[in-house]
Amino acid sequence: MPVDEDALNSLRIDRATQGGRPRRSRRALAFVAGGVIVVAALAFWSLRSSRALEVDTATAQEVSGSGSAAVLDASGYVVARRLATVSSKVTGKVVEVNVEEGMVVKDGQVLARLDDSLARAQVEVAARQLDAARNDYAEVKVRLADANRTLERRRTLRASNLVSQNDLDAAQVESEAQTARLAAFASQMEVARAISSWRA
Repeated sequence: MPVDEDALNSLRIDRATQGGRPRRSRRALAFVAGGVIVVAALAFWSLRSSRALEVDTATAQEVSGSGSAAVLDASGYVVARRLATVSSKVTGKVVEVNVEEGMVVKDGQVLARLDDSLARAQVEVAARQLDAARNDYAEVKVRLADANRTLERRRTLRASNLVSQNDLDAAQVESEAQTARLAAFASQMEVARAISSWRA
């Protein structure tokens, strides 16, 4: 098949007639590309410098004449208004968790349950110690009353010189000892009462 030389020559681009046009368009293209890169870099830097984007609530108004409400689509990071720290007064193994992250909870709602067997045992021991301390307190109270009566009798007898000073001193020491024991048992009762009040 013969080649049509005139047709091929008509498809050739004459560079002499276009002059410096390609160079100008390349410069303009390079300038536009540089501007786009600068804008993209500034946008990336501003997004990175902000810690978290909060999504604000927007109100959509119904356009007059249309029957459907406008829909607003948005994206970003949601930041909680309130943060809460939950802790327990006693330590123990968690045996049940009733909530998940992000759930709405109410005041007084049980969030989790701990294994309280050790705490209950300690409370039971404290309750028994309280009972024992009450019994000891009552006994020492009676002994203190007896020691005080003995002390008063010996003071009277010592005034008449019927007992020695050693007997009077022994009665004084016994009275003070019973007073100290009574105070110690009172303190033990307070501690045991405080621990046993933790009973569930």
